[in-house]
Amino acid sequence: MTAEDEIKAADREWMEAFAAGDLDRALAFCAQDCAVLVANAPSAEGPDAIRELFAGWLKPGLKINWKPATIEASGDLGYSSGTYEMSFRDPTGKTMNDRGKYVIVWKKQRDGSWKVVRDISNSDLPVPAKQFG
Repeated sequence: MTAEDEIKAADREWMEAFAAGDLDRALAFCAQDCAVLVANAPSAEGPDAIRELFAGWLKPGLKINWKPATIEASGDLGYSSGTYEMSFRDPTGKTMNDRGKYVIVWKKQRDGSWKVVRDISNSDLPVPAKQFG
């Protein structure tokens, strides 16, 4: 199996953990030095900050799917990038939809597994006008 195949499998398994709402399983894909960088929020760096961020996402009503379009690796580093679609309930219970793109940087661990060291995503949707004003 190539490094690209291993990253593709890890990427798919990570998405499945999110889709199942499994916080602990989703966190297990993150390296100790992981950082998650999403739009309109500070970086979540390290296990505690990432746990807090993911716990806010993984609530009933979340539906998420991402699809890598590109996966490449060189040595112990690789990346996957593609598009995502998600829907969730805002604090008032209204269903919100989003779609966008992402890049995930993967690093091969001593045990041979691939873990996320950077997860970067941003929406393709326009920022609501009320945020400007």
